[in-house]
Amino acid sequence: MMTCLSEPFLQVTLPLPTSTNQARSVRGGRIVSSEELKQFKKDADTLLIKTVLEMPSEQKSEYLRIKNMVLESSKTRNKKIPLALDITAYLETLWRRDTSNFIKALEDVIFEHMGINDNLVVDIHIRKEVDRAHPRVEITISVFEE
Repeated sequence: MMTCLSEPFLQVTLPLPTSTNQARSVRGGRIVSSEELKQFKKDADTLLIKTVLEMPSEQKSEYLRIKNMVLESSKTRNKKIPLALDITAYLETLWRRDTSNFIKALEDVIFEHMGINDNLVVDIHIRKEVDRAHPRVEITISVFEE
């Protein structure tokens, strides 16, 4: 059984991602990322950079320490560090979006930004809330211990 080690090492607010149903298109017989997905990834990466840059010094140091620890351990075969995602999607309504349709886009952009393989995620919690005025996704990432 795994238990959460500590407080999340990353907390970020991102725009709602493109649905998986709209994230890919076929061109010339090849599956490619849609323009909407490319724009989401660009915007989200910019917000991730801004989030890290604006962290207080101690928090940024802790984020970088844990990120580097996870990255280094992922290079070894037997010593990977499992991660958990907690996602709250604030939507205009609870009923129009399928939560499973945007998990992959979120994982991809966050873990590509950190240089970490998203296969280290062993636990995902996702919930939907209503915020008609400010749709968004709030994400926290934590380290788990076996």
